[in-house]
Amino acid sequence: MTYSKEDKHSGKSVPDGLEVDKSDISTEIVNVDTGNQSAEAEDEIDQEFDVTVLVYDLSGGMAAQYSPMLLGIRLEAIYHTSVVVYGKEYFINQGIQINPNPGNTKYGMPMEILDKGKTFITEDIFNEFLDDLRNHDENKYHAMNYDLFNNNCNHFTDVLLDFLVGSNLDKRILNLPDQVLNTPNGQLLRQMIGNGNELV
Repeated sequence: MTYSKEDKHSGKSVPDGLEVDKSDISTEIVNVDTGNQSAEAEDEIDQEFDVTVLVYDLSGGMAAQYSPMLLGIRLEAIYHTSVVVYGKEYFINQGIQINPNPGNTKYGMPMEILDKGKTFITEDIFNEFLDDLRNHDENKYHAMNYDLFNNNCNHFTDVLLDFLVGSNLDKRILNLPDQVLNTPNGQLLRQMIGNGNELV
């Protein structure tokens, strides 16, 4: 066996072909660690979350029964909606609410469940978005500014859907207030119930 160089630490000769560059080993370790961290970050970014909308009828079926007599048109329901994502239900009722048991609210059983696809937005980013809505300079989503016709739970759902999946709530739900107000008794109804806070 031929010896060519001395080991710097022991002073002994090191056989040719067995020399190891320790700086290369350190670099390999750093690269592997960085690669693992990048892979974990990518996994988090690439994770998908199901987004659904729960649709409730605040009238408990009475709208469909009595709206033809009261308004001259038939309403399927008085809609209340919420968004379910990350295993939680989000809606407004005296401010922004988070329900850890989706579908289990004072509104009873949902009459519909709408599949709105998936989102790549993480829960942390979504919570930051909710904080921005809570701190809206006009207090738009505070209880005092709720309005059954112009600023209701369905408008809030629409904003969340736009942020999460880039789509909107069904027009048949969003346009219901205008549909009611355009009836002969619509404006009278608005005067009677005001902003409708007591209904939710």
